Formats: sequence, structure tokens, C-alpha cells
Amino acid sequence: MLFPFEERAVSIASLPKAFVPTLTADLKKAAFSGHVVAMNDERSVVLTLDAGRPVSGMFYRDLEGPARLTTDTGFLFEKLSEQSAVEVLRADRISVSLARTFSRNRPAWHSRAKDAAKQVRQAAAEMELGVLARIRGPVCELACLEEGRFSFGYIFEEEESRFVRTDRSGWKESALPGDWLELVASGEPLVPEPELANLRNPLTDVMTRYTDLFKIIGKILRDEHGQQGRDAISELLETFQAKYPPLYRGVYMNPEVGTINWERLLENRDRVNVNYRYEKFTLYLDEILAAYVEHLNRQSGPKGLQILKTAMGKVKQPDQPIANDPVTLLLRRINQLMREGN
Repeated sequence: MLFPFEERAVSIASLPKAFVPTLTADLKKAAFSGHVVAMNDERSVVLTLDAGRPVSGMFYRDLEGPARLTTDTGFLFEKLSEQSAVEVLRADRISVSLARTFSRNRPAWHSRAKDAAKQVRQAAAEMELGVLARIRGPVCELACLEEGRFSFGYIFEEEESRFVRTDRSGWKESALPGDWLELVASGEPLVPEPELANLRNPLTDVMTRYTDLFKIIGKILRDEHGQQGRDAISELLETFQAKYPPLYRGVYMNPEVGTINWERLLENRDRVNVNYRYEKFTLYLDEILAAYVEHLNRQSGPKGLQILKTAMGKVKQPDQPIANDPVTLLLRRINQLMREGN
């Protein structure tokens, strides 16, 4: 479902379904206005946000057309396949308001008539404010009606692949046979406002697992090797600060206790390429973990690895299963290193 928009802010060719809530949380934090469209072969869904607040949701299937969200946002994303293409489309507040009104109100009138102008005027005559939608495949053009009269609209220009604002004559001239029309009245919405609070952010859970491991290995290095261990941690941090300066902005080692605020990396995700902000963000974390284990193995050998293995048995289990859990993967790596050391 494609509502009027100004520009494509983000395009992701393939994003796992589990990370769509992470993306929407980022947009909420940025007070974004526009639409998140997730698409696959079976269906598409669109979540509309106004200054970061989710205000409406819609489904679309080629054979069934649009369907309004009638429950929470979790259900909106639940029906996606495991991988979806995602477009984040920036929109002005006026077109966002029209999309919200259309998405959250039941149609008062609908038709596929070739010349429905008179019917629209009659149906909208008693509406103080109405929104007329002209649906052509997944494209949804919107127009604002005031007291039954056409005020302005947004039409889709196929060649330019963009929406433009137009007057009554431009709207009429762009009509095509077979267009599906729906008219809704502005007022108290009948469809609930979607919630984001109930959506789990998997990246937060993953980050917690990694930082637990970073802290454990850092503590072993400090406890076993004192200042030499602290120097190794400092050297590791400086290497990554030089390699990824934007990502490591504000990440530092506490000189008193020798710990690092690794959590800051999560806040700095917007400083890296969008394709590495979500499921691929763990590549940065894997690199840290590998460097930590290399330092530990070099300085402490099998003894340090055994201490780490024992300490990992006390790491709290996540509330939800985590794909490619770093704790499980690290245990395999430790066992491999210990076998190689024997």
C-alpha cells in the first residue's frame, strides 16, 4: 500500500521480520512523519507515523485489496514472511493526516463507477471533512473534501514514481477506468491507534547478551593480569575507535574500574550504513568478541578460557530465544580453542 509521500528516506532490500520493530523504534525516536512499508510476494503492510507516533496501519494483498488494522501493531507485522523489503517514506503532516483518517475510519461510500463525481458529492454533502481514496493496485491516491467540495488531492505520477499535490481538474484528468474509490468521514476513528510498546526489540536483547560477555572477559583480564590486562582492554578499544570512529563516538573506558560503556554502540547505530543497523549490526559485536577472546587466549591460555567457560554458565538466560545466540557460539569457540591447546 503506497500512500502519498515526499521522498524515500530509507530502502532496505531484505530485512528479517523480527527487526521491523527495531526500525519503527528508531523512527519513533527520530520523531519521523511518514510511512513504513514492508513488502513481500504475499502481502504488504504499512504503518503510518506522525512525529514518531504510530497513528494507523493497513494491509494490502493483490487479490483482496486494502484492509484496515483492527488490532495491535504486533499483528500488523506478524503476517509478514520472514524476510521483507522495507521502504521508509517521508511525508508531510497534511498527507499523513489524510492517510490516518482513511486508515482508521470505515468507508461511508465506495464504488468502481467510471464517472462517480456526482455520487461522491452526494455522499460527502453532509460531511464537514472527508477523505476520498482512489485505489489503483497498491497505490492509494488521497483527496481532501470540505463540506462535499473538492479541496486538494495527491496523485501518483507513474513516470516519475512520485506523488504530487493537485487541484480538482488535475485529480479528474488522472482518473482511470476501474479505479476503486472509497470515501470516509473525518471524526472519531473506529479503528484503534496502533501500539508500539508491545513490540519486542530483538536488538536490545542481543546487545545485552554481548555486553554480558564483554564484561565477563574484561573482568577476567583485569583480575588475572592487573594493569597488563587493563592495557590490553584499552588497546582493543583504541583499535576499534580508529577503525569505526562514528560508531565509537562516546564509547570510553572508565579509568578507575577499567570497564567500557559498550551499550553506547546501540545508540550510535544511526551513524553506520542502514544495511548494518539491524540484523547485520551483530557483525560489529562479533568483531569485538573475537578480539577479546584472542587477547584472553594469548595472555591466559587454557586457564583463562576455562575461567571464562565457567563464568558463562552463570549468564542469565534470555526471556525469548535468540537466533545465533552469542553465548552458544562462544562456547563452541572456546571448546575449539581448548582442544587446539591440548
